Amino acid sequence: MLRHSNHIFRSALVDLTSSPCSSPRSAARRSPATVSTVELADPLLDLAGVRASLSALQQAIDQIEALRDLRSDLRREFLATRCRAEDLDRQFADAANAASPYVLFCQHKYEVVNHQLNSTREKLAECLNALQERMDNSREFEGWRLRYHDLQLRYNEA
Repeated sequence: MLRHSNHIFRSALVDLTSSPCSSPRSAARRSPATVSTVELADPLLDLAGVRASLSALQQAIDQIEALRDLRSDLRREFLATRCRAEDLDRQFADAANAASPYVLFCQHKYEVVNHQLNSTREKLAECLNALQERMDNSREFEGWRLRYHDLQLRYNEA
C-alpha cells in the first residue's frame, strides 16, 4: 500500500489479454500485457463548500440571464426610441415645409409693418420738431403781444 496525502492507494495488476473487450486476434498478435492499476480511496468532500459553490454559480448564471434579458429590453427600447425620433424628425420636417409659406408671408408682413413704423417714427419726429418750433414761436409771439400791450398802455397813458 502507498500512502499519499492521507489517502490510501492499493496497487493491482490487470492482464489485458483476458479482458472481455479484447479480441482473440489482438491477443494472438501481441504478447500478454499487464497494466498496473491504482485503487483510489474516495476523497473527503466538503459538501457544504460544493453546495455553496454551486449556489454561487447558479446565482451568477441567474444574473447573466437577467443581464441578457435587460440587454434585450434595452436594445428593444433603444430601437423603439430611435424609430420614434426618426418619426418626429419627419413630422418636424413636414411641419416646417407646411409652415414655410406662412412664415414667408409673416416675414413679408413684418417687413412692411416695420417699414411703416420707421416711416411713422420719422414723421412723428418731424411733427414734434415742427410743434416745438411753433411753441417757441408762440412763446415769442406771446412775448411780443405782451410787449405790444404794455406799449399800448403806456401810449394811452401818455
